[in-house]
Amino acid sequence: MKISKDQLYSARKAADFLKVTAETVKKYCRTGKIKGKQLGPKKLWHVPGAEITRLHKAWGLDGVQS
Repeated sequence: MKISKDQLYSARKAADFLKVTAETVKKYCRTGKIKGKQLGPKKLWHVPGAEITRLHKAWGLDGVQS
């Protein structure tokens, strides 16, 4: 699946792309390791596609098919 740099992805979807758990994505967002936003009445974490792309490169996941 292609990552759109302009789209926001849920923590669960970002976790799928990054090959980690949703809890890891949330923890990294809370600590500032990942740039994320809390949106909606439930304040759920969302990650910009550009950030997922950046992390793919930084973590050496470029060869991984999502």
